Amino acid sequence: MQSRLPEICATFGVRAQKDLGYTRNKVAGLFGNGDIESQGFNTLQEIKPTVAGSAGGFGWMQWTGPRRRAYLAWASALGLDPSADETNYRYMVHELLTIETAAHRAILACADTPEASAAVVCTKYLRPGVPHLDRRITSAKLAAGYLGTVGPVTAPASDPSSVKPTIVQVPTPRLHRGQWPEDSLTQYEVKAIQQRLLDLNYHVVGFADGKWGKRTAAAITALQENAHVALGRVNVAIDGHYGPQTRELLADDASKAAPSAQRAKVTAKQLAQIGNPTVKAGTKITWASVGSILAGLGAFAVTLQQNWSSTLDLPFPLSLVLGFLPPWALPVAVVAFNVYTAAKSTGLIGSAVERVRQGIDNTGGAQDAPGKLTLPSLPFGLDKVLGR
Repeated sequence: MQSRLPEICATFGVRAQKDLGYTRNKVAGLFGNGDIESQGFNTLQEIKPTVAGSAGGFGWMQWTGPRRRAYLAWASALGLDPSADETNYRYMVHELLTIETAAHRAILACADTPEASAAVVCTKYLRPGVPHLDRRITSAKLAAGYLGTVGPVTAPASDPSSVKPTIVQVPTPRLHRGQWPEDSLTQYEVKAIQQRLLDLNYHVVGFADGKWGKRTAAAITALQENAHVALGRVNVAIDGHYGPQTRELLADDASKAAPSAQRAKVTAKQLAQIGNPTVKAGTKITWASVGSILAGLGAFAVTLQQNWSSTLDLPFPLSLVLGFLPPWALPVAVVAFNVYTAAKSTGLIGSAVERVRQGIDNTGGAQDAPGKLTLPSLPFGLDKVLGR
């Protein structure tokens, strides 16, 4: 089966450079990886899935697990054929500019050679179990040759297939950066969306400040993912963007996120073991205060015993400052202060536990491991331990 790499380079090479801001060599690294993933862009459905019993990879880049589901939902939401080259190309660009921004930045920053680009695309974007990097680099070099030609593309002499591709003209509008639905929203509208997300328990949004950023996109993605899991709305695109489907979900009270049973029963001890900074610090303060209370009570007892019927002989200037106080006043003040500190730190611990139980703290997740679609974790990665 002949590789369609020359055809893909001829049809989408210039578009990819414009849409992604990549050089020719970096597009070559991207397409070279796709050539290996889908057997020359000929086999979209993985023949022998790595995970037994799973649907396997699908598409140019063999999107697997949650990435496959996200691709199919995205294509369905837009009414596109997931087997079409145009759909595969547009989703690849969409994924790099939204969900896989870390990989996109890594590709932009890597050395401008087919070899370096192929390696970064493999390790940062596709992350395959068995990389076969040598094959990807070979395909990337071939792609760089195809992308460097002008007019009809023919294979270089080193390519044994020597194919002359059929150039397909696709009239579908190109996907551009910065033209998402939320880009046209006013600050007031964004603030209203953020407040609604908070009302629906998507607290990863942070504050309703009217600025659409990573946290808002993460909350929208959590809302869309919840539609799949809790509501069975598998047609909803999980893309972190605001559109008709997202508006419908925001208007529906059934979209409200409920914390998992495991999270709802979490204890302060469990959070301390996991590494919750508030609980860990609060526990240390509480025990330090308890120690200070015991020491203060001991000092109070000694002071009472030694000075019950006598007066302390204090040197100047302490005699001037403290001479008016009864001898037991300072130990009592130490005890009172530490009782207050212990009560406050205990209250902070209780508040932290309650926030976790309600799903306010550290909700949502990112792709922590293959097959687990989550959103970006907050401070200490609670979602790696507790379900939402």
